[in-house]
Amino acid sequence: MRTVGYVRVSRGDPDSLGLAAQTEAILGRYPGADLREEVKSGARARNRPVLQGALAELRRGDALVVARLDRLARSIVDFGSIIEESQRRGWSLVVLDQALDTSTANGRLVANVLASVAQWEREMIGERTRAALAVRRQQGWVPHRRTPDAQRRKIVSMWTGGQSVAAVARALGMHRETCVRILRAETGQPSGPLARPA
Repeated sequence: MRTVGYVRVSRGDPDSLGLAAQTEAILGRYPGADLREEVKSGARARNRPVLQGALAELRRGDALVVARLDRLARSIVDFGSIIEESQRRGWSLVVLDQALDTSTANGRLVANVLASVAQWEREMIGERTRAALAVRRQQGWVPHRRTPDAQRRKIVSMWTGGQSVAAVARALGMHRETCVRILRAETGQPSGPLARPA
């Protein structure tokens, strides 16, 4: 079994002993651990390259050890995803400050509960997002869809032919803001008043 230790401090963290303290905690329990250090603010776990590299290298029977839970994940969803990955790929997770070791029966029980909570949280986020989108749709919001090229050419042609953006939008049954966005993209005008080509 190979043991990988992961230690992290946030960028600009005034606690300069953070890495040393985590390292001491891990090596005190797992003297031969292969340590990985990361200096990265509390971003999502998937946005931490050192952690992602360590996770990718773990094989069945290996273990990932962290001194503190907040060094591994800052949200239950992130933590649940890591637990699910460990279960799927057959390696264990050890979190020293929580006395969590998924190679034991008790550790697996706690991990399963946490994974269930993470799944519940993902579903709740999905429900809240769907509810918010439903309200926005009732208020007239239309999700952005790629306007067909022929339609884009028609917008540019009508506008360069002298019609106002509002008139183009009315004629084509579109929102004025959509026409403005397309005209900016097609004519290379990122901001400011739209200027027709000379």
